[in-house]
Amino acid sequence: MNATVDAQRLQRELVSDEELRIAHQQELQFASDQLASPAAIASAAARSALFYGDATRVTSDGARMERVSAEDVRRVARRYLTTARNAGVPAG
Repeated sequence: MNATVDAQRLQRELVSDEELRIAHQQELQFASDQLASPAAIASAAARSALFYGDATRVTSDGARMERVSAEDVRRVARRYLTTARNAGVPAG
């Protein structure tokens, strides 16, 4: 399947519970990997403080990500994965 077909499916259909579970697990693993050392934790806290005004926000990122629903995915796909936004970007 190419990126255009995937984007169209995301705009039309809700992702399955299994797809959402896998995405949540992958994101949590990525976040965990990014916080693997004291220096990485300090860096993430600094970015949170800089961008959000709250150094402790990094500790709640996982909980916020877990609240992403299938409807959220579809809503974002409809808004941002449009042919107008992707004009000139090769798919696949």
